[in-house]
Amino acid sequence: MIGYIGEGESMGKAVIFDLDGTLLNTLDDLADSVNHTLNYFKYPKRTKAEVRSFIGGGAKALIKKSLPENVTAEKYEEVLSYFQAYYKKNADKKTGLYPGVKKLVNKLSDENYSIGVVSAKGDIVVKELVESFLGDKVKETLGEKEGIKRKPAPDSILIMMDTLKCKPEETIYVGDSEVDVEAAANAGIKCASVTWGFRDKEDLEKINPLYIADNVQELYELIKG
Repeated sequence: MIGYIGEGESMGKAVIFDLDGTLLNTLDDLADSVNHTLNYFKYPKRTKAEVRSFIGGGAKALIKKSLPENVTAEKYEEVLSYFQAYYKKNADKKTGLYPGVKKLVNKLSDENYSIGVVSAKGDIVVKELVESFLGDKVKETLGEKEGIKRKPAPDSILIMMDTLKCKPEETIYVGDSEVDVEAAANAGIKCASVTWGFRDKEDLEKINPLYIADNVQELYELIKG
């Protein structure tokens, strides 16, 4: 069942993170994989700035925005499939944690926060990247899966809240885009937007997020309230 059930004893406070642009700087590997794919199918390449602006809605949205407008639905599916297979093998070539993120996650874990990751990236890749860069400090991860609506629908966040056994008032979602702000609002929880990811601060301010953090220390203070 999707949604916070609220049965039994709560496990306390929880922080649910977005992945791309929030915990990990995945831009170079995503841009390389997008352009490798476009080149393979003989489509014009995209700049890194363009790819950065396309990130936030998962692989399907990324490829759709990267392709020319006149591509058929059949060709789009072929390109998407190729991209997903290629990126899965090349997701960690240049990717790394943002400065201070590992220390933050370790500190929150030591302070008994339940930590989860919810991403629009494919579930297997999410699990592999989180395990590789953050180890066992993240309790649960959830990426894109069949049958679960992707953000900004609240489904994946609500499922994570169920898994972590946390109440809405005890939970904060941390992301870097308008999609994250909307998803958190749809899930009925607070959202902190970080400015070191794939949206400029000016773009975030236009959507009037509840909180904005310019660095990891500010984010920690917002989480602690």
